[in-house]
Amino acid sequence: MAIDIPQDWAKGKAEYFQLTGEKKPKEAVAKFFSTSHTGLSGSLDKLCGDWEKRSNKDKTAKEYQKLKAAFESAADKYCTLLDGLIKVEATKTTTAMKVEGDKLVQEKWKTASYRGLKMLKAKLDNYKAVFEKKYQDMVQSEQREADQEYKQKTQAQQSLQRLMDMEKTFLIGLTAGYKRLVSAAQAIKSTPTVEVWNREFGNNEAARSLTTALALYQNIQKTAQRENVQLTPQQTQLLQETMHYRQQLDPWANGNKRAMANGLTGDEILGELKTVTAIGKACAAHFRIG
Repeated sequence: MAIDIPQDWAKGKAEYFQLTGEKKPKEAVAKFFSTSHTGLSGSLDKLCGDWEKRSNKDKTAKEYQKLKAAFESAADKYCTLLDGLIKVEATKTTTAMKVEGDKLVQEKWKTASYRGLKMLKAKLDNYKAVFEKKYQDMVQSEQREADQEYKQKTQAQQSLQRLMDMEKTFLIGLTAGYKRLVSAAQAIKSTPTVEVWNREFGNNEAARSLTTALALYQNIQKTAQRENVQLTPQQTQLLQETMHYRQQLDPWANGNKRAMANGLTGDEILGELKTVTAIGKACAAHFRIG
């Protein structure tokens, strides 16, 4: 199930207030949530709502790029302001008492506002990656339809170029899948509950988005076989590595760890999150994305 971005953004803002306990935002935060200030909500509506109502002939990559650029401009301004607040909040901590063995020790935590602001920023990073992936898919589709450049090349050259284009699209999709996992992790860190876990890893497919992106590398192998082109040793190795990371992430993407049982504590949930995000980070580092 694809994430409903306008709805997810609305929920993210609501969760920010719930997390911080603020009835109304601080002046700086209030600016973020003002449509007139950032243009964020309006640009999201155009990308996720108005765009779908257009006729197919009006849905070109060029037109989509204009809408995407408007959102990115608004999101970048938003993130700049968020970074300023995050920098301030990063200097603050809250304390709580925790029992360790037979001792009562003091534990320091980042503030709720810090965690909430980090969550909002991660969501925006995720959305930008999703829109970029969709734009690149459109570019690839239009290139396949036109394909005039390929007509001037030999079949072998066309095949090699196509595989290079597919690898580029694969990495963009993998980046979007990884950003989805990062966004989910920030949401769970800010509110480590079973409900939030099941939403992010269940309905919003935090791990499955990444394993699905990894699986798409098989399309490169299928294209090479269909066009009688041999994969390079590096491409063969990459294919094996995508299968490795898919297998490692499968319990959270399709198995029994995708949904958490009621009754788990926040520490237990954060422990599970640490395990799956470590795999995601290793995958991102291996493919040099993120």
